[in-house]
Amino acid sequence: MVDLRSDIAKREMEKTRSEWEPRGNTVHACLEAFLLGLPYDPGAYKEWVEPLLAYDLWNRWEPVAVEFRMADTRYCIAGSADCILRHKENGKYALADLKTLSKSGRKRDISAQLGGYLSLLSQCKPEIQISKCFGIWAKPNETFTTRYDPIDCRDIYDRQRHYFLKQQPQI
Repeated sequence: MVDLRSDIAKREMEKTRSEWEPRGNTVHACLEAFLLGLPYDPGAYKEWVEPLLAYDLWNRWEPVAVEFRMADTRYCIAGSADCILRHKENGKYALADLKTLSKSGRKRDISAQLGGYLSLLSQCKPEIQISKCFGIWAKPNETFTTRYDPIDCRDIYDRQRHYFLKQQPQI
């Protein structure tokens, strides 16, 4: 995906990489295994994984794709959606992205990232029409979701992609 974060935000994230990267990798791997019906080991991140996998969302939504890789060959943009879900009762589709947070961590706006996945998905699998987007937030002993409107996400992403591409040297 296009990384549109500010240089300041990128530097701040680098300072704490040793904290969030192993946590994020482990919790994502556990969610992926869970959604695929495979065994998983949360190791030191049991406080994040247990509430995530027990979360009520999984009673209403089933995975149709996990770590779904997509590419936009026109703009050389690629990404991997954490999961595409289908509602068990009405059959509607949702796109979800998992974020892990420290105990004091706060959610942030991920609409542009979700919009990027929507853009890629519309090219790779146009038959899948997404009706909802979710940010799934895993903290120690807590999991919650934030709902995003797919149209808003796509609009935000399209504007940011346009701005990013304008900044690139002409070939």
